[in-house]
Amino acid sequence: MAGFGLTAIEILSLLRDMPRLTPILIGKKMNRPPSVIRNVLVTLVELGLVSSAARGLYELTQSGIDVLERMELQGRRSRVLDFEDSLTS
Repeated sequence: MAGFGLTAIEILSLLRDMPRLTPILIGKKMNRPPSVIRNVLVTLVELGLVSSAARGLYELTQSGIDVLERMELQGRRSRVLDFEDSLTS
């Protein structure tokens, strides 16, 4: 998911921890304008990573959970490789 925006990742993480949030609540928790959140949510819904649970409420889909877990696993692997490299330098 190269180029996947930090805001999108933050939204996925937030929805995993706090399901069924509105764009306004997401924006408040992330300190970002609701318009930015809505724009990102449209893309996340189109990708099938987030769904609209009810009018104005969004939740993570199983695909969203899977993508988030893969991204977190990649991040952990990257940190381990960086640590191993630092030991051999």
